[in-house]
Amino acid sequence: ALYHVEQEIAIAARNNMKLSQADALETKGYVLQRFGNYSESLQTLNQALEIANNPKNEARNWFSDSLGTPHEIRLRILGYIQLDLGHIKGSTNNIDEQIIHYRTAVRLAEEIGNYELMGLVSMNIGAVYLWQFNKLDSALQMQQKALASFQRAGHKKWLNVVLGALGDIYLRKKEDKLAVDYLHKAIQAAREVNNVENVFWSSHSLTEHYTNVKNRDSSFYYAQKMGDLVRFQSAALPKNAAELYYILLSKSYKLNNQPDSAYKYLNLAFILKDSSYQAQVKNLTDVQNLSFEEKIRAEQLEKEKAALQNRVRQYI
Repeated sequence: ALYHVEQEIAIAARNNMKLSQADALETKGYVLQRFGNYSESLQTLNQALEIANNPKNEARNWFSDSLGTPHEIRLRILGYIQLDLGHIKGSTNNIDEQIIHYRTAVRLAEEIGNYELMGLVSMNIGAVYLWQFNKLDSALQMQQKALASFQRAGHKKWLNVVLGALGDIYLRKKEDKLAVDYLHKAIQAAREVNNVENVFWSSHSLTEHYTNVKNRDSSFYYAQKMGDLVRFQSAALPKNAAELYYILLSKSYKLNNQPDSAYKYLNLAFILKDSSYQAQVKNLTDVQNLSFEEKIRAEQLEKEKAALQNRVRQYI
């Protein structure tokens, strides 16, 4: 992906197609962020931002008129840049700036009536309200806005993510029946668009739910579903998928009164956490001058590792 987008950037630059160059830089920044290369991603997105902020660059593009006026296209690119910058701030634990970038993206989406972008930003703001602040009503409002925006845009790709988020919200609101229904819908919608990652996340939520309510059979059933994905489709899953699977499988075995298996898989989870921690710290420290945000992220990884190690010790 990076090779092709680098070619797009070079071709656009040679032809002085500024807006097309900004669009390709935004794509590169997003890909780098997904790979965890936050420093280079931030630099790339700032280059895109500098170009897209200048209205004079509107005329320099290869976009079809069917995508909107040059002004609308520039604001759309700006909106996606702000969305990506929000992702980076969130990944480096700078939540206040994450929200600022997301809100800027919402304003741009509303200005040009871009419902796909509006849905993406609302979905991500809802995730922050849920996982960072536990503001369930605000999270619910944003996910409902995301759902309506995607439906209005005729955009199905991310519906499964919103449905899964609604399931997670209702779990926290103790509305279990509604939550389970949304999580099943999320899995079905994810399969329709081949989003293996969200099949995993929704199965993770169901496994955790059934473990918490001490439903032994369902807990083990959905843990096995997670395991199938880890074994056969790991390339499409998050890097810590096996670690998360082992943690919940351990809990399921404990629920089913099999302490030896519970300890075995919790220990495997710790080994993976330690390996993942070392790799992520190396990724951050490979940059000669770590930013303050990257240092915070490294400290957070150390705390997560210590917490998991303490849980392993409790089984001994």
